Amino acid sequence: LGDGQLFFSIGDVAGHGLEAAVMMSRARQAIIAAAVHEHDPAVVLSRANNTIRLQGTRMVTAICGYVQPSECRVVYATAGHPPPILVRAGQAAEFLPYAGIALGLIPDASYRRFQIDAGSGGLLVFYTDGVIEEGRDFTRGEARLLEAARSAAGELRPASSIERDTFAGEPPSDDVAILTVQFTGVPAQRVSEPALES
Repeated sequence: LGDGQLFFSIGDVAGHGLEAAVMMSRARQAIIAAAVHEHDPAVVLSRANNTIRLQGTRMVTAICGYVQPSECRVVYATAGHPPPILVRAGQAAEFLPYAGIALGLIPDASYRRFQIDAGSGGLLVFYTDGVIEEGRDFTRGEARLLEAARSAAGELRPASSIERDTFAGEPPSDDVAILTVQFTGVPAQRVSEPALES
């Protein structure tokens, strides 16, 4: 964004096939369009929710937010999506707070805004539920993902590392997306491109 912040989003649509892909494209555009005019991710999701309700009936889960690279600060909101993960330098991976109903279900839904300080060297991990669906054993899937996130901290391509460690070469049973934001500790005036990977 023009003020030096970065905007991110990740989401998932119920179902598969062409119709689901079209709905995901519409949801993405609704979120981006709202983000251009807003600075609160909770408001972005609320506006996107109303737009999605006008365009179709499929449920969409999502997380979106703003990253301030120079301060290692992230403000985000969630809509029915699995919780993000934070790995602070030298610490265990942890799930972050989340709340909010999926997009497209009720009119004028409101969402909650969360703010965290990732710290220099911190790694944020956003993902779709296909990453934790291990034979429907979500507890085991979450534990495996936390360990993969911890191991990925400091890697050059953390999302690829998480994918490798999570699936160990086996194909996932559902669609999978992993988005990472890593704060490398480079002084703000020297940052030319954020360490984002999808």
